[in-house]
Amino acid sequence: MVDRDVVDWSNLQRQSLFDADDARTGRPKVDAARRALDRLESATELRTELADFDESTWNRLMTDPDWSPDLVLDGTDNFHTRLLLNDLALRQGIPFVHAAAVGAEARAMVIRPGSGPCFRCLLEDVPTNDQDTCETVGVLEPAIALATAFQTTQALKLLGGRDAAVTSGLFVADLWEGRFDLLMADATARPSCRSCGTAEYPSLGHARPPLTTLCGRNAVQVRPETERELDLAAVAGRLAKAGLEVEAQPNFLRFRPENASATRVSLFADGRALIVGTNDPLRAKSLYDRYVGS
Repeated sequence: MVDRDVVDWSNLQRQSLFDADDARTGRPKVDAARRALDRLESATELRTELADFDESTWNRLMTDPDWSPDLVLDGTDNFHTRLLLNDLALRQGIPFVHAAAVGAEARAMVIRPGSGPCFRCLLEDVPTNDQDTCETVGVLEPAIALATAFQTTQALKLLGGRDAAVTSGLFVADLWEGRFDLLMADATARPSCRSCGTAEYPSLGHARPPLTTLCGRNAVQVRPETERELDLAAVAGRLAKAGLEVEAQPNFLRFRPENASATRVSLFADGRALIVGTNDPLRAKSLYDRYVGS
C-alpha cells in the first residue's frame, strides 16, 4: 500500500478503514490502514509506503527481490496517477484493476496486457476541468462500496488463476439514478493508443509536479525542489523556538502556522508537506518556504 495523505475528518464517511482517532491525530493513511487490518487478521504481511507514488517509487519497489506484484489495485483519486499506473503495469506485463467513484457514480475495469483496451484507450489524456470531481460534487459512500466490490471480485479471479472468468469492459453504475451498465465489453485495444498500442508509455519519464491540489480536501501537497531527507527532530526544535506548537510523530510533524489557525501543516521526512486549510498552491508554497525552506 502506497499513499501520501493523512486521515482527515472528511474521510470518515466513505473510507471505512479509518476512525475518529485517526482523524484527530492526523495519522498517515497507510499507518491507519495497517492498524485496522492488523486487528482483523495479523498473519497477513502488509508492506506500506508513506510516499507520493510516482515512477521512482515503483522502480525502487521493483528492485526489491522480495516484492514481485501479481497485480495492481487502483485506489487513487486523480487521473495523472491512474494513467501512470496504467503505463507502469503494461510495461511490467501485469494486470491493473481500476476503480473510481465520484458523486453517485461508480466505475471499475480490468486492464490486462495484450487483452482488450487499456485505461488510456478510454481517455487518451487527462480530462479537462469541465469534468465532475470529488472536489465539485463529492463522493457518495455506497458508490465506493460498489466500485470496490467489482474491483476486488476481479482481483480474486486473477489471483485465483481464473482469467477466463474476468469481466471485460467498463463497469459503470449511477446509484442515484439506478443505472447499471457494462460498456465496451467486446472492445479491442486501439492500435494508435500510446500505451497499449505503440508502447510509448507517455506517463513515464516525467518529473513530479511540485504543487498538487488534493481532491476534496482543501489541501495542497508541496514537494521540495530537490529530493532530500529532513532531520525532523531538528526542524521540530527550530519551529518550537519560533513559538509554534509542534506535534512530533515517528515519521512526520504537525504544526499550525503563525496567525493561521485554520491551516495546519503535516511535514514528512522526505521533505514533502501537506498544507491543509487552503487550495491555493501559491499560498501553500509560501507557507512551505517560510517554515521549511525551498
